Amino acid sequence: MNFDQDSHLFSLANYYEINYQSSFANRFIQVRELFPKNDLISALSKGQLKSKRWAHEKIHSIWGSNLGLVFILANWYGLLANIMLESRKYSSLRIRGFDIDERANEIADQLSRKWVIEDWTFKAVTADVTELNLGDAKFATINSKGVTVNMVEKPDLIINTSCEHFSEKAFDKWFSSVPSGMRVVVQSNNYFDLPEHLNCVNSLEEFKSRFSLSKEIYAGELELEKYTRFMLIGEK
Repeated sequence: MNFDQDSHLFSLANYYEINYQSSFANRFIQVRELFPKNDLISALSKGQLKSKRWAHEKIHSIWGSNLGLVFILANWYGLLANIMLESRKYSSLRIRGFDIDERANEIADQLSRKWVIEDWTFKAVTADVTELNLGDAKFATINSKGVTVNMVEKPDLIINTSCEHFSEKAFDKWFSSVPSGMRVVVQSNNYFDLPEHLNCVNSLEEFKSRFSLSKEIYAGELELEKYTRFMLIGEK
Protein backbone atom coordinates (compact mmCIF):
# COMPACT_ATOMS: atom_id res chain seq x y z
CA MET A 1 0.00 0.00 0.00
CA ASN A 2 1.40 3.41 -0.96
CA PHE A 3 1.21 5.61 2.13
CA ASP A 4 1.54 8.87 0.21
CA GLN A 5 -1.22 7.96 -2.22
CA ASP A 6 -3.53 6.69 0.51
CA SER A 7 -2.90 9.74 2.69
CA HIS A 8 -3.78 11.90 -0.30
CA LEU A 9 -6.89 9.81 -0.94
CA PHE A 10 -8.05 10.06 2.68
CA SER A 11 -7.45 13.81 2.66
CA LEU A 12 -9.56 14.30 -0.43
CA ALA A 13 -12.37 12.07 0.79
CA ASN A 14 -12.49 13.67 4.21
CA TYR A 15 -12.27 17.23 2.91
CA TYR A 16 -14.76 17.00 0.06
CA GLU A 17 -17.08 14.25 1.35
CA ILE A 18 -17.55 15.27 4.96
CA ASN A 19 -20.94 13.55 5.21
CA TYR A 20 -19.34 10.13 5.36
CA GLN A 21 -15.77 10.84 6.43
CA SER A 22 -13.26 8.12 5.65
CA SER A 23 -15.62 5.23 4.72
CA PHE A 24 -15.49 6.43 1.14
CA ALA A 25 -11.69 6.38 1.12
CA ASN A 26 -11.66 2.95 2.77
CA ARG A 27 -13.81 1.49 0.00
CA PHE A 28 -11.56 3.00 -2.66
CA ILE A 29 -8.49 1.46 -1.05
CA GLN A 30 -10.15 -1.96 -0.85
CA VAL A 31 -11.30 -1.84 -4.46
CA ARG A 32 -7.93 -0.57 -5.65
CA GLU A 33 -6.33 -3.64 -4.11
CA LEU A 34 -8.72 -5.83 -6.13
CA PHE A 35 -7.96 -3.89 -9.34
CA PRO A 36 -4.32 -2.75 -8.97
CA LYS A 37 -3.83 -2.05 -12.66
CA ASN A 38 -6.60 0.55 -12.81
CA ASP A 39 -5.99 4.18 -11.90
CA LEU A 40 -8.67 4.74 -9.29
CA ILE A 41 -6.82 7.71 -7.83
CA SER A 42 -7.68 9.79 -10.92
CA ALA A 43 -11.36 9.41 -10.06
CA LEU A 44 -10.66 11.28 -6.82
CA SER A 45 -9.04 14.33 -8.40
CA LYS A 46 -10.20 17.66 -7.04
CA GLY A 47 -11.93 18.40 -10.33
CA GLN A 48 -13.84 15.11 -10.30
CA LEU A 49 -14.91 15.44 -6.67
CA LYS A 50 -15.96 19.08 -6.94
CA SER A 51 -17.85 18.48 -10.20
CA LYS A 52 -19.78 15.49 -8.86
CA ARG A 53 -20.60 17.15 -5.56
CA TRP A 54 -21.80 20.22 -7.47
CA ALA A 55 -24.20 18.04 -9.46
CA HIS A 56 -25.46 16.23 -6.35
CA GLU A 57 -26.03 19.44 -4.40
CA LYS A 58 -27.92 21.14 -7.24
CA ILE A 59 -30.02 18.05 -7.92
CA HIS A 60 -31.09 17.84 -4.29
CA SER A 61 -31.77 21.56 -4.00
CA ILE A 62 -34.01 21.47 -7.10
CA TRP A 63 -35.87 18.17 -6.78
CA GLY A 64 -35.54 17.24 -3.13
CA SER A 65 -35.42 13.72 -1.74
CA ASN A 66 -37.76 11.84 -4.10
CA LEU A 67 -35.81 11.19 -7.29
CA GLY A 68 -36.96 7.67 -8.17
CA LEU A 69 -34.91 5.78 -10.76
CA VAL A 70 -31.82 7.58 -12.05
CA PHE A 71 -29.77 6.66 -15.11
CA ILE A 72 -26.15 7.87 -14.99
CA LEU A 73 -24.54 7.68 -18.43
CA ALA A 74 -20.77 7.20 -18.79
CA ASN A 75 -20.80 6.21 -15.14
CA TRP A 76 -17.08 5.25 -15.01
CA TYR A 77 -16.34 4.08 -11.42
CA GLY A 78 -19.59 5.41 -10.00
CA LEU A 79 -18.31 8.42 -8.06
CA LEU A 80 -21.52 10.45 -8.44
CA ALA A 81 -23.66 7.44 -7.50
CA ASN A 82 -21.59 6.97 -4.34
CA ILE A 83 -21.89 10.63 -3.39
CA MET A 84 -25.66 10.61 -3.86
CA LEU A 85 -26.26 7.33 -2.03
CA GLU A 86 -23.88 8.08 0.83
CA SER A 87 -25.53 11.45 1.42
CA ARG A 88 -28.69 9.65 2.63
CA LYS A 89 -30.71 12.63 1.43
CA TYR A 90 -32.94 10.62 -0.91
CA SER A 91 -35.89 8.55 0.23
CA SER A 92 -36.52 6.47 -2.88
CA LEU A 93 -33.31 6.56 -4.90
CA ARG A 94 -32.26 3.80 -7.29
CA ILE A 95 -29.38 4.23 -9.74
CA ARG A 96 -28.31 2.44 -12.91
CA GLY A 97 -24.80 3.36 -14.00
CA PHE A 98 -24.19 2.73 -17.71
CA ASP A 99 -20.72 2.51 -19.21
CA ILE A 100 -19.32 0.79 -22.28
CA ASP A 101 -16.22 -0.27 -20.29
CA GLU A 102 -16.89 -3.65 -18.66
CA ARG A 103 -13.95 -3.38 -16.26
CA ALA A 104 -15.10 0.05 -15.10
CA ASN A 105 -18.49 -1.49 -14.34
CA GLU A 106 -16.91 -4.29 -12.33
CA ILE A 107 -15.11 -1.67 -10.26
CA ALA A 108 -18.27 0.42 -9.88
CA ASP A 109 -20.20 -2.58 -8.59
CA GLN A 110 -17.44 -3.39 -6.10
CA LEU A 111 -17.18 0.20 -4.95
CA SER A 112 -20.97 0.34 -4.45
CA ARG A 113 -21.30 -3.27 -3.32
CA LYS A 114 -23.54 -2.61 -0.32
CA TRP A 115 -26.09 -0.94 -2.59
CA VAL A 116 -25.81 -3.65 -5.24
CA ILE A 117 -26.69 -6.19 -2.57
CA GLU A 118 -29.58 -4.08 -1.26
CA ASP A 119 -32.09 -4.95 -3.99
CA TRP A 120 -29.96 -3.30 -6.65
CA THR A 121 -30.30 0.19 -5.25
CA PHE A 122 -27.28 0.63 -7.48
CA LYS A 123 -26.26 -1.52 -10.44
CA ALA A 124 -23.60 -0.94 -13.06
CA VAL A 125 -24.52 -1.97 -16.60
CA THR A 126 -22.23 -2.57 -19.57
CA ALA A 127 -23.94 -0.94 -22.53
CA ASP A 128 -23.45 1.56 -25.33
CA VAL A 129 -25.91 4.27 -24.32
CA THR A 130 -26.17 5.49 -27.91
CA GLU A 131 -27.89 2.17 -28.70
CA LEU A 132 -30.45 2.40 -25.88
CA ASN A 133 -33.92 3.86 -25.91
CA LEU A 134 -33.41 5.97 -22.81
CA GLY A 135 -37.10 6.48 -22.22
CA ASP A 136 -37.84 2.75 -22.00
CA ALA A 137 -34.48 1.05 -21.73
CA LYS A 138 -34.01 -2.65 -22.42
CA PHE A 139 -30.66 -3.98 -21.26
CA ALA A 140 -28.98 -7.03 -19.79
CA THR A 141 -26.86 -7.17 -16.66
CA ILE A 142 -25.36 -9.86 -14.45
CA ASN A 143 -26.51 -10.68 -10.92
CA SER A 144 -24.38 -11.83 -7.98
CA LYS A 145 -24.70 -15.46 -9.11
CA GLY A 146 -23.27 -14.68 -12.53
CA VAL A 147 -26.63 -15.07 -14.23
CA THR A 148 -27.62 -12.67 -17.00
CA VAL A 149 -30.82 -10.79 -16.20
CA ASN A 150 -32.83 -8.96 -18.86
CA MET A 151 -34.21 -5.65 -17.63
CA VAL A 152 -36.73 -3.09 -18.87
CA GLU A 153 -36.73 0.16 -16.90
CA LYS A 154 -38.01 3.70 -17.31
CA PRO A 155 -35.89 6.39 -15.63
CA ASP A 156 -37.19 9.42 -13.78
CA LEU A 157 -33.95 11.35 -14.29
CA ILE A 158 -31.05 11.02 -16.74
CA ILE A 159 -27.58 12.33 -15.84
CA ASN A 160 -24.57 12.67 -18.13
CA THR A 161 -21.64 14.47 -16.52
CA SER A 162 -19.25 13.32 -19.27
CA CYS A 163 -20.62 14.92 -22.42
CA GLU A 164 -17.08 15.84 -23.50
CA HIS A 165 -16.29 12.14 -23.96
CA PHE A 166 -18.96 11.66 -26.66
CA SER A 167 -18.19 12.41 -30.29
CA GLU A 168 -20.58 14.85 -31.92
CA LYS A 169 -22.41 11.99 -33.64
CA ALA A 170 -22.65 9.92 -30.44
CA PHE A 171 -23.69 13.02 -28.49
CA ASP A 172 -26.61 13.67 -30.84
CA LYS A 173 -27.58 10.01 -30.81
CA TRP A 174 -27.90 9.54 -27.05
CA PHE A 175 -29.71 12.81 -26.49
CA SER A 176 -32.18 12.15 -29.31
CA SER A 177 -33.34 9.01 -27.49
CA VAL A 178 -34.22 10.97 -24.35
CA PRO A 179 -38.01 11.41 -24.32
CA SER A 180 -39.65 14.83 -24.21
CA GLY A 181 -40.33 16.03 -20.68
CA MET A 182 -37.56 13.88 -19.14
CA ARG A 183 -35.56 15.51 -16.35
CA VAL A 184 -31.90 15.80 -17.34
CA VAL A 185 -28.61 16.90 -15.81
CA VAL A 186 -25.63 17.35 -18.15
CA GLN A 187 -22.06 18.56 -17.73
CA SER A 188 -19.18 19.30 -20.05
CA ASN A 189 -15.99 21.35 -19.89
CA ASN A 190 -13.44 23.37 -21.88
CA TYR A 191 -10.51 21.04 -21.19
CA PHE A 192 -9.47 20.44 -24.81
CA ASP A 193 -5.99 19.13 -23.97
CA LEU A 194 -7.00 15.53 -23.27
CA PRO A 195 -7.28 13.26 -26.35
CA GLU A 196 -10.28 11.43 -24.85
CA HIS A 197 -12.18 14.72 -24.69
CA LEU A 198 -13.85 14.55 -28.08
CA ASN A 199 -16.51 17.21 -27.76
CA CYS A 200 -15.57 20.02 -25.37
CA VAL A 201 -17.21 23.45 -25.45
CA ASN A 202 -15.74 26.92 -25.06
CA SER A 203 -18.50 28.43 -22.96
CA LEU A 204 -21.76 27.86 -21.13
CA GLU A 205 -23.65 29.50 -23.98
CA GLU A 206 -22.11 27.09 -26.48
CA PHE A 207 -23.04 24.17 -24.24
CA LYS A 208 -26.63 25.42 -23.96
CA SER A 209 -26.86 25.67 -27.75
CA ARG A 210 -26.33 21.89 -28.03
CA PHE A 211 -29.46 21.03 -26.07
CA SER A 212 -33.10 21.63 -26.86
CA LEU A 213 -34.59 21.88 -23.39
CA SER A 214 -38.25 22.72 -23.03
CA LYS A 215 -37.54 23.92 -19.48
CA GLU A 216 -34.20 25.20 -18.23
CA ILE A 217 -34.01 25.10 -14.43
CA TYR A 218 -30.34 25.81 -13.85
CA ALA A 219 -27.31 26.77 -15.91
CA GLY A 220 -23.94 27.41 -14.29
CA GLU A 221 -20.16 27.29 -14.36
CA LEU A 222 -17.68 25.84 -11.91
CA GLU A 223 -14.14 27.20 -12.11
CA LEU A 224 -11.56 24.49 -11.47
CA GLU A 225 -7.78 24.49 -11.50
CA LYS A 226 -7.28 23.38 -15.12
CA TYR A 227 -10.66 24.00 -16.72
CA THR A 228 -14.21 25.26 -16.32
CA ARG A 229 -17.05 22.80 -15.84
CA PHE A 230 -20.46 23.68 -17.32
CA MET A 231 -23.78 22.26 -16.12
CA LEU A 232 -27.39 22.40 -17.31
CA ILE A 233 -30.39 21.07 -15.42
CA GLY A 234 -33.88 20.98 -16.81
CA GLU A 235 -36.44 19.06 -18.84
CA LYS A 236 -36.08 18.03 -22.45
